[in-house]
Amino acid sequence: MRRPWRSLGGWVTRITQGTPFSRAAHLAVGNEPHERLALSQSSARVLVTYGERKYEREGPSHARLLWKRELMGPSFLLGAYTVIAQGIPGVNITVTLGPCLPPGMNFQLHCAW
Repeated sequence: MRRPWRSLGGWVTRITQGTPFSRAAHLAVGNEPHERLALSQSSARVLVTYGERKYEREGPSHARLLWKRELMGPSFLLGAYTVIAQGIPGVNITVTLGPCLPPGMNFQLHCAW
């Protein structure tokens, strides 16, 4: 099954991960999953100014990412965070879509490793 928005989210993320800003940020926080995922949420402000984003640490190996009024939608960000998770060496992170309220602008992603 084709998932164009998920693929697009992954493609855009791969491009942004190659930027000097992104590489410097990864060096600054290292490979600790919570730090990298939290950084990705906060650094989104460099690219977009709409909506609200929040990172919640749910345990030593679980996290929740929350969005409100997010225009790109859950499929795009599921693709983006799957690529982000794959880029953290030494861990296998699973990213899944949590509750999503219509029309898809308020949603959560859950990360586990």
